[in-house]
Order: sequence, then structure tokens, then C-alpha cells
Amino acid sequence: VWKVMQSNPLLTTPPDSELAVVGSNIYLTNLRKAGEKVYLIRKLDGRKLLVKQNQKQANCTMPVHERLACQSCHSAYTPQCYGCHDVYDPAKKQFDKVARKETPGHWSEGRSYLRFEEPTLGVDKWNRIVPFAPGCQVYLTVLDRSGRVQKKAQYLTMAPFDPHSTRLKTPSCEDCHFSAKRLGLGKGQFFWYKDSIKVTSVYRADEAGLGPYSLEQMVQLNGKLTQKMSRSKARPFSQKELQKIIGVTFCLTCHDRASDPIYKDFAQSVKTYHVNKNLPCRQIN
Repeated sequence: VWKVMQSNPLLTTPPDSELAVVGSNIYLTNLRKAGEKVYLIRKLDGRKLLVKQNQKQANCTMPVHERLACQSCHSAYTPQCYGCHDVYDPAKKQFDKVARKETPGHWSEGRSYLRFEEPTLGVDKWNRIVPFAPGCQVYLTVLDRSGRVQKKAQYLTMAPFDPHSTRLKTPSCEDCHFSAKRLGLGKGQFFWYKDSIKVTSVYRADEAGLGPYSLEQMVQLNGKLTQKMSRSKARPFSQKELQKIIGVTFCLTCHDRASDPIYKDFAQSVKTYHVNKNLPCRQIN
């Protein structure tokens, strides 16, 4: 670590300095703590920038948000490329960059449904809630020398992803808790049907011949996966997690601030709701 710091004369620091650790033996050499303050030293000119801490922000410190990574709320968008179509045609030739000549067989790839929109959220291997993106979704077609289709296959996967689109503004409570897209259920709308919640998808993948589920969808409301994950232990929300997240929306009509007392112990608040019939929300017909 110290050798890395010495390679840039602008990062000189006393040997007893505290460094930020973001992983196993991964240090941020330009992030320092001085007393109770944290500074970022710009590697280009050595200027010290005060890093404001969020200990007093209710959105960040409320007990039910302890698993949220900063990117889950502060990412303005995630680059999303759904459905890459790869075609192999043995009747054509293609330049082989290793052999440095044209060789038999031609690969082509087409992409569609490109988006820079709100991220889908899921759980990474560290049990943090983070943005997800296609990673990647392949539709494969193999032709024979006569141009006839010999094989078709699809390999749909999603993966945790840091979009590096950080912004100060964050979505509202409803933007996450009642967004089918953010919860990994595909872009659509929630609606009530026979005392249960359903999702209507905006994009009909089945009618487009792409399979039974939207390419944006990672999971069903019952917790069943609709795609694979390309990162170890990464996963969409479970059925229990989805029920908890969506369940909060019933309270958001009145309790729309993270600093509201009911969120200090939300499980207890739910129990109180079921026991105390005199609560204002129990009087609504």
C-alpha cells in the first residue's frame, strides 16, 4: 500500500494514517480520515475535498435500509442492453485477427432494446441491495451452409452492476417500494386481483417470440427466477423480501418520510397496527 502511495508525490501521508478498506486487502489510498472528518485527495492535483457523511440522513440510517448500497438510490440510471442476437453462418467468411486472414465461418451480433433507465435492484454476494443489469442475454442461431436453421438457444442472465451514474437526488419511497421494474419484476404496473397483487408487463415478450417473460424481469412475485445470475451468489429478491418491500406501500400514503417514528421498528409498528383498532388508518373504509 505504501509503495503505491509513494508512486504519486501528491499522496504523501504520515505512516499512522487511517485508510479506507473496500475489500480484502483493497485500500483507497486517496481517502483519509482526520479526526471525525473524511477527506478525498484528488490524485491529479492533491487538493483535499471534504467527504460529507450521512450518519444524520434518515434515509440512510433507518434500520430497514441497512442493506442498501449507496448505488441503489443514488444511481440516476443503469445502461441496459437487453437481448443480444448472435448468428453463426458457416457459409460465410470472417477475418481472423489471430491468424490474420479470412477463415470459414461468420459470426454476427445484433442488439436491441437499449435503455438508460432506472436500475433494477437485487442482492449481491455480500447480501447488499444493488443495481442489476443484463449480463448478458444471448439469443443464438446456428445456420448450416444452405442457410437453414440448425440450432436455436437462449441464455438469459443478469448481474450486479455499478453504473457510475451517481447523483445527489434520490427516488421517492414509492419509486422503489411500488416499482415493478426496480423490484426485478419487469417494467409494468401493480394491480389488485382477488385480494392479491399482480403485475401487468408493458412489453409482451411472448408475443415477440422471446419467451414467456419480459427481458427486464428477473423474478416472479412467488420468488421463482426467470433468468440466471452471472455472478456467484447474486440473486433477485426472494418472495418474502418482495412481500415486505411492497407491503410498506400501504403505509406510505400517510407515513411518507424516512424519519417517521413507525420506521424505527417497522415490524413492531405492523404488530401495533393489527392489535390497535383505534389507529387512524384502521378507521379508513
